[in-house]
Amino acid sequence: MKIVNGIFSGILGFFLTVSLIILGGIITVENTILNPAFVISEMEKMDAYSIITNQVSLQLKGQLPTEIPYIEEMIDETITELEPWLREQANLVIYDGIAYLKEEQELHVIIPLEEVRERIKENVQEFILESLPPELAGVPQEMVEFFLSQIYIEIDNQIPEKIEVNETLLGTEITAQLHQAQQVVGYIEIGDIILISLIVLLVLIITLLQRWRLKFIARYSGLPFIMAGVFTLIATFLAGNFISEVVPAELPHEITALLPLLVGDFISPMRTYSIIILAMGIVLLVLSLILKSSDDLS
Repeated sequence: MKIVNGIFSGILGFFLTVSLIILGGIITVENTILNPAFVISEMEKMDAYSIITNQVSLQLKGQLPTEIPYIEEMIDETITELEPWLREQANLVIYDGIAYLKEEQELHVIIPLEEVRERIKENVQEFILESLPPELAGVPQEMVEFFLSQIYIEIDNQIPEKIEVNETLLGTEITAQLHQAQQVVGYIEIGDIILISLIVLLVLIITLLQRWRLKFIARYSGLPFIMAGVFTLIATFLAGNFISEVVPAELPHEITALLPLLVGDFISPMRTYSIIILAMGIVLLVLSLILKSSDDLS
């Protein structure tokens, strides 16, 4: 009977090992990709906000009329002034996007652009009044104000009051993909609860099979913890090398240079988890060697 219980305990130990490994992956995803604070922190490290501001600057230069004097200098200065606003809006989009993936809210992202409009108008006025173009030299103040008013109208025409993103605007194809992503995120969110419950259940069944003999409970539970800890720890090193090799070559050099740091941050939760699981397994295994069984006491 002891042999049969030992065999079943070993089989349950295998499932316990697999459950612990999968749980490590789920915990890692929840603490990285699905954690807005982590995503924002990584964007800071990548200096992603500067990349965003450069793209916005290029887009504005392409939209605004080129006949506006000093247009490029004015836009560069405006974008620099708006960087805190851009950072704030990007962070809000990250929080809303992840909340949508977790099905905590509908996809309805609104980015107000009124501040952008006003800041551009202020800088246009400042640039023009400080250095009037030749065609405005010596003209009455009313003509200058009329010229500025025409520029303001053009700015309002080219820059909308807000940017709105919802499922209707994205279209059916992209929306379908987002719904699939929501399903995956849903599985991940309930996965840790199910796995923790399964791990507790497996340990309880091993306990019953071993008739509450602490020595053997610690042995059959400790070995799966050790194997899961070693496997996940090795996986963190292999994952780091794999991610570095499959990164697209067209990524900006600034991001490529920071890739090792970003990968390290991403796998850090799993590495911490693996060390904890490994330490727990070692403690259990040591206890199994120290404790005496009922057979030894008889």
